[in-house]
Amino acid sequence: MSKPSYSISKTKKYVKTFIKLPADVQARVDKSINSDLVPNPYKYKLLKGQYAKLGIHTFGVDAYRIEYMIEEPERLIKLLLVFHRSEGYR
Repeated sequence: MSKPSYSISKTKKYVKTFIKLPADVQARVDKSINSDLVPNPYKYKLLKGQYAKLGIHTFGVDAYRIEYMIEEPERLIKLLLVFHRSEGYR
């Protein structure tokens, strides 16, 4: 029997950055989260250094990145931030 899928939680910072995205990008991000990230959140990159110690992962949708944490045993994906690659990695 398969494990139940993960639930999604959005931080205030994630929501604030998400609503600033163009509508078409918002739609692609939502679709990718539900179809790609929710089934297997461990599939994507764990950030390095201090972020790895916090358990922060990153997931890409086109030129945008979503940072998230996985909370076990709650099976919860906590979305932390969404940003364009050119703005986030400075």
